[in-house]
Amino acid sequence: GGGGGGGGTFRVFFFNDTATTEIYTEQIVGSVRCVQETGLNLVRRLPPSKVVQNTTALQNLLPEQVDEISQRIDQPLEVEHDTATGLDFLKSEYNRDGDSYRSPWSNKYHPELADGITPSKELRELEKKSNAAFREYVKLYYDTGISSVYFWEKDEENFACCVLIKKTIQGQKGVQEGSWDAINILDVTKDKNNNKITYKVTTTVIVDININHSEAGTVNVAGNFTRQNQETFDFLNDSEEFHIEKIGKMVEEMETQMRSRIEGIYAVSYTHLRAHETPEHLVCRLLLEKKKGKDEGRPVSYTH
Repeated sequence: GGGGGGGGTFRVFFFNDTATTEIYTEQIVGSVRCVQETGLNLVRRLPPSKVVQNTTALQNLLPEQVDEISQRIDQPLEVEHDTATGLDFLKSEYNRDGDSYRSPWSNKYHPELADGITPSKELRELEKKSNAAFREYVKLYYDTGISSVYFWEKDEENFACCVLIKKTIQGQKGVQEGSWDAINILDVTKDKNNNKITYKVTTTVIVDININHSEAGTVNVAGNFTRQNQETFDFLNDSEEFHIEKIGKMVEEMETQMRSRIEGIYAVSYTHLRAHETPEHLVCRLLLEKKKGKDEGRPVSYTH
């Protein structure tokens, strides 16, 4: 096996018998479920920039739990091209069926899948209008980037959706390459008896920055944050515009909070860095100074 940053050793032993495969570490003896939980915790503690490689390694170790592992570990969003519309879209667990991914633009799967899961006619109309709205949102708040919105039914009355946004840069303002991945999951529950509707949003932002500076050298800054919020409104109507307004407002507020949180992490050390700056610390100050180039009232990318 291999070790994390602490230099520990992870030992794996397989026993080919009819019982559940047992995997031993130095102090852990348990079932596949125990190993899965241990592996998930380990992946979350290893460098975020290696989350894709480490997730794949865990899935190879536990092939029967591939889907569950994918659902429980947030990974950077991947881009796919919709040949039917000529537009790019984002791949995630929320538009996947088998090895194919559904495009929010054409409602078709790539690679082609004849019997792939699709939303109802009514929810598909809401999905199309939401994608158009968030495409404009990305232009206004991120300048460039890709967004994808997916809806699915929970039951006859309620639904859920995810709003995905990806921003990448390369060779700009001292940043060799970097990415911002925002994953917003919204759970919508209607209470028609009390004429109320509740939106619960879970937002995860994954940031990965690679900098190659003449004085600081090569530096990688990576991490992720997850936050939740819930709001209940008077259920005035079931129109598409009503849902888009509420969803859009909650996503905007959550992303603004996450951006402030990330900026705050750098700002905490700002005074200290200026007083005791070394070449290794220089990159942190450069990151702080780069974010001054945008309107402070907009949830722009971390590179500004």
